[in-house]
Amino acid sequence: MTPAHIGPYELVERLGEGAVGEVFLARQESPLRRTVALKLLRAGVDSRDVLRRFERERAALALLSHEHIARVFDAGLADGRPYFVLEHVA
Repeated sequence: MTPAHIGPYELVERLGEGAVGEVFLARQESPLRRTVALKLLRAGVDSRDVLRRFERERAALALLSHEHIARVFDAGLADGRPYFVLEHVA
């Protein structure tokens, strides 16, 4: 089950899903107020290989700087499941 809040982020709606994760439209409540996209690893999909790929994706995105690529703002764990927070691009 997906929580209503993850850290300072209120999950508003699911934008999409893939084999190992879900992406949500979320509102950051503090320390800034903004709309973001939050990618959360699916519950039960936590093999070492999947965790490693998820972390590599987050790290690769965090290193990129291009006007057509969403920036990574934050990352963490929610109930032991990794997530990362991206700039929301409508």
